[in-house]
Amino acid sequence: MMNEAVDIYREVTDIVKRDIKTYIPSFLRDDINPQDYTAVCVKCEGLPDFQKRILKEEYGYSEEQISDIHSWEEFEKKQEISQNTCKDAGNSDGETKDLTKEEIDQMQKDAIAEAFEKIARGEELTDAEKGNLGEMLMDQYYISKGYTPIHQPRVTDLEHKSGQGIDGVYEKTNPDGTKSYVISDAKVNHSRLNKNLADGTDQMSDAWIDKRLDGAVGKEKADEIRDAYEDNPGSVSKEVYHYSYGENLGGISIADVSTVDKDGNMSKDKKMVQVFNENGDQVIGDEKDD
Repeated sequence: MMNEAVDIYREVTDIVKRDIKTYIPSFLRDDINPQDYTAVCVKCEGLPDFQKRILKEEYGYSEEQISDIHSWEEFEKKQEISQNTCKDAGNSDGETKDLTKEEIDQMQKDAIAEAFEKIARGEELTDAEKGNLGEMLMDQYYISKGYTPIHQPRVTDLEHKSGQGIDGVYEKTNPDGTKSYVISDAKVNHSRLNKNLADGTDQMSDAWIDKRLDGAVGKEKADEIRDAYEDNPGSVSKEVYHYSYGENLGGISIADVSTVDKDGNMSKDKKMVQVFNENGDQVIGDEKDD
């Protein structure tokens, strides 16, 4: 990755020399000798192209999420904050404690309600808020189908900044004792799966998932999922949860789910699974799988 990052910097042309710290991500500053590259960039609004490429290909950010980041320093600060998202900082001594599953679920429900209230008031959600709403709705959808989220971290507020790797991994124990898994990505409105990434994979393809599964659930659980797929491919599903709002009369919004093939292509089996009214109340899709 390091050599590739250096190549990216060398590709930048028609540029003016700037302070190294302004443009070089902190995780590269200590590892690259300044003499090995030219620390330069075009002065422009928002992120330069090579930083956008890093966000997209190394962190899995969508075009919508990237457009909401205006400097690399802003991204790094939000990344640091997001690492503590699933911690409770309410202790007067400054200590943190892990949140329970129930606390996380309630935080998600509160944040979802906040988003629907904003929409009802006519406020425009930022691209980051839309993405976070989609991921929280996705978690709650799979919970309603009897699954347990096993990915970390889980999004718990509209300001969460993650965008790294797999959005959601869910597990369910069946009546016969076997387990089923769903690996899913959340998309909102016109957002689509990313293709032709730097590592040679397409988002949600088998190869893309395999490279990121350890990071989402830990190596032990990831190997358990890999073994389950090898023994019974039908026990592991890949899906895209797509939430669409603001495009229907009367404030109605909908969610649909599509399966994804081994190459990361969404199938044409899209199925509407939820309908919400203008208040965010779910009016279709409450049934829970056995």
